[in-house]
Amino acid sequence: MKLLGLFIFITAGVSLAVYFGNSSKAEVFSEVNGTERVEALNWSTNFEESLAEAKESGKFMLLFFTGSDWCPPCIALDREVLSKKPFHDFAKEHLILVKVDEPEGYILEEAVRLQNERLNVIYRVFFSYPTVVLTDSEGMEIARTSYRRGGANRYVRHLKSLLGLK
Repeated sequence: MKLLGLFIFITAGVSLAVYFGNSSKAEVFSEVNGTERVEALNWSTNFEESLAEAKESGKFMLLFFTGSDWCPPCIALDREVLSKKPFHDFAKEHLILVKVDEPEGYILEEAVRLQNERLNVIYRVFFSYPTVVLTDSEGMEIARTSYRRGGANRYVRHLKSLLGLK
């Protein structure tokens, strides 16, 4: 009986690790309100391409400085806000999204790692995660924030106030 319990415990743990550990933002759908599903947003890891897109579109940039696989507030911000429909709707209309990650569980491409280190210095984040930096379409910082409790609708209202939007 103890072996059966141990087997179930290990199987459940492995299943959860595989489910959460192998998810890729480009491939995963996020649950919203338990039933509605929205396609994951396109987070860029290339700052220069994102800056060019922001200049062309006139949109703001949101730089999400994160430790995506080890930082509890970063994970909470992603799950409670960034993967939810209110944020998706707001982002599609107003933002170019850039993920500046410092993971522990996998190795970034060298060019991305060096870029992220440079962005940490330029935007004075210094590996304080999570940090959300909002910039104009030229990459000049407008405001910064972090994780805030209250869900996606409240966070979107907060971002709008920081950007001077209604």
